[in-house]
Amino acid sequence: MCGISGVVTPYADLLFEEQVVAMQSALLHRGPDGNKYIVDSGRQWALAHNHLMISPDANLAVQPFQYGDIHLIFNGAIYNAAELRKNLIELGCRFTTNSDTEVLAAALQTWHLDALDKLEGMFAIAFANLQERAVYLCRDKWGEKPLFYHVEMEMRGRFRKLYFASEMKALWKAGVPKSADGGQWLRYLSLGKLYSGLKKTDTFYNDILSLPPAHYIRIIPGQGKLQMRRWWRPQFSNAPEATIEDLNNRLKELLQNSVEKRIPTSVKWGLTVSGGLDSSILAAEARELRPYDKIAAFSAVFPGHSIDESSFSTTVASKLSLNQYLEDYSNINIADVIQKVLYHQEMPLQSSSVVLQYMLFQKAAQEGVKVLIDGQGADECWGGYATHVSWHLQHLFRNNYKRFQTEKKQLLENGFINSFTWKHYVAAWLPEKAAKKRQEKAIQEQLNHPHLNPDFYAAYYNDDALMQPVIKALDDSLYHDLVDGPLQVLLRFGDRNAMAHGIELRLPYLSPQLVSFAFSLQPEKKINQGYTKWLLREAYKKELPKEIVWRKGKIGFEPPQVTWMNQVNLQDLVMESRRSLVQQGILLPTILEEPVQPTEAHAPNGYDWRYLCAAELLQK
Repeated sequence: MCGISGVVTPYADLLFEEQVVAMQSALLHRGPDGNKYIVDSGRQWALAHNHLMISPDANLAVQPFQYGDIHLIFNGAIYNAAELRKNLIELGCRFTTNSDTEVLAAALQTWHLDALDKLEGMFAIAFANLQERAVYLCRDKWGEKPLFYHVEMEMRGRFRKLYFASEMKALWKAGVPKSADGGQWLRYLSLGKLYSGLKKTDTFYNDILSLPPAHYIRIIPGQGKLQMRRWWRPQFSNAPEATIEDLNNRLKELLQNSVEKRIPTSVKWGLTVSGGLDSSILAAEARELRPYDKIAAFSAVFPGHSIDESSFSTTVASKLSLNQYLEDYSNINIADVIQKVLYHQEMPLQSSSVVLQYMLFQKAAQEGVKVLIDGQGADECWGGYATHVSWHLQHLFRNNYKRFQTEKKQLLENGFINSFTWKHYVAAWLPEKAAKKRQEKAIQEQLNHPHLNPDFYAAYYNDDALMQPVIKALDDSLYHDLVDGPLQVLLRFGDRNAMAHGIELRLPYLSPQLVSFAFSLQPEKKINQGYTKWLLREAYKKELPKEIVWRKGKIGFEPPQVTWMNQVNLQDLVMESRRSLVQQGILLPTILEEPVQPTEAHAPNGYDWRYLCAAELLQK
């Protein structure tokens, strides 16, 4: 887990080492345990690395690392490095360290890009192949680790210079312009949208692109050419018929294997435990694998608030004998924290939940934790959100009306959805028209926004960017959330918040084998008998207390945002943000006459929260 950056150019006189050093200095928080860079003998590329030490043996594999023709830097972890090492030794490879860095370099030397599909892990990779005289940038299957780049074009089909880095601040440090993409900011300010509906490479800034998950870029500096390709695409197939007992056993086998690979052996590690199903299952597996370890568990609590989950998290901690840290953030001075969070995130926040995560990770770092195990990805694969429930019911309404009636009644009673109206029935029969209606609704919401300057709106409005996916069944919705955008936002939050404190965040639910298993199952294995994530509940009903497994409703990872936004100093900051956006021609001056509107996290009209984020990030 580290930070990477670099420069590629056809022209030796355009490679300035001071730029490389500046980029590296911007990423010190990602790798506080050392830094190094190398420059190609022909001065056509430079690779820089900031090192966060997770394994003591990693000191023997200092990056940039050379193996044969491969010069490698990477950010992440290869969980199946031991298995790959055995395969590579059989093919004649020799190793001088026990690090996953050397295994990765040897794999790229031996299998070239075919190595990527053999990796189980999270990674952003940059490597130079000396024999091929090419540089490659590669990103993992789900996009757990970030990689941004900026290209200066000389003419059509030929680039002059390319910069890349784990975070955009390194690119800005190298002199890349910080130019806001007005269309992205329009969609965020009006609708709270945090990912592009047009291109997966888009960011909130012009000319800074994000390498999409499961893609690579091949760069030929001598020719000034580069080409992006997708190296992997999810392929899901239906599982053969099996008993519930067999499915439970297979699920537990896959999840235990995934957790085991992600628990480090040589540094202090811990878990985030909310009291919800996903994190509780991971805690149960961790306890099974490490029966005598003193496992640290970090939980946020808000006494007296409806969102407080302390009774559930303490139940789990007591059952599994976890060393729990209960942190009460009810009355923190959020104005002191928000600017730090935005500095690390570089892009706007959906809500103050991201601030809460930042502080919880900070506590983990203060307790000496270097690796955190987290439950992100379970909802996206197993149907944990209310939207998933709605799509599932619409599918049942079309195909199995009797079961639809039963499931709808149970899901409403259990609080996994609040309503199922005539609009859902129409959407069930006409999914294409439903997608079009959702787009039209978004267009109207944007048009009727109470505070946007009409000139700003007119300059950046694009209805194509508001297109909605056509959803016909539960797995369509899950696939969209997993691959097409929403999960990317959550992964970005987690990566930046963890790396801000020198912590490696590991996500067992995103094991490719486990994801494939989830998508191989019929929808009723995911939403059934009035419960979401049904098979997860069935599989772990003996390992966890009943009140955790069969807990009704869903509380997201939410702070008391209304309480926080009622703080005087935060309201002062909101008013300052409004003034800044008015001066930039983004908001109308009339907003300055209105009182601040505190809203719950994820509220659709959380305008003041968005203004706060936007004004801070749009400062020149």
